[in-house]
Amino acid sequence: GNPDAAAGIRLEEVGKPNLILVTDAHRDEVGDAVAIAKASGARIVTPSFEFGNLLAGWGVPEAQVMRRNPGGRFAWEGITIRVVGSVHGSGGTDPGSKFPVYGGIAAGFVVTFENGYTLYFMGSSAATQDMALWAELYKPDAMIFLMSGFTEPLDAATAIKLVAGKSPNLKTLIPHHQRVAPPPGALTVADVRKALDSMGVSIPITSLAPKQSVELKK
Repeated sequence: GNPDAAAGIRLEEVGKPNLILVTDAHRDEVGDAVAIAKASGARIVTPSFEFGNLLAGWGVPEAQVMRRNPGGRFAWEGITIRVVGSVHGSGGTDPGSKFPVYGGIAAGFVVTFENGYTLYFMGSSAATQDMALWAELYKPDAMIFLMSGFTEPLDAATAIKLVAGKSPNLKTLIPHHQRVAPPPGALTVADVRKALDSMGVSIPITSLAPKQSVELKK
């Protein structure tokens, strides 16, 4: 249902990912994760135990389902993924019956790569003071922040400021739930930029185009 998907990549172009992180069971988060995992053999690190059960029921091999809950962690070849809280829903839809199903609780992820570079993916969470705690603990270098039609510029900017205030390493901001051509009334990168400037946060926002990739490095 995403109008931007027509400009995206096809399943056969994805290649061989190792890990997939899905923050909740909503269809706009799950996307093609199941198909990608089946085709590639990638592991999916879950935000909750219940969501792992859904993935297995949807045909993802058990060996590829890494069931975790907030507070849990997953280590793979020098990469550490910490599961952290998220204030958001997580209801899913069974693809076979089309009935709503319980997807457990939502979560975010703090990913530390082999070289120490750390990424905080907040998922679809509202801004919470917990974000400052995780920033203080893990000092992320980059943050994927929520930006969608139901979020005010101040909400998105506040989440960023909470993290920036506790992580001197934060240098990269990437929007999540961003439309390439936002419909009328939807939040834009310019809106968030203006809110950040009013708060004294000068970290640049990296706005991605379809098929664009970003290299994250120290």
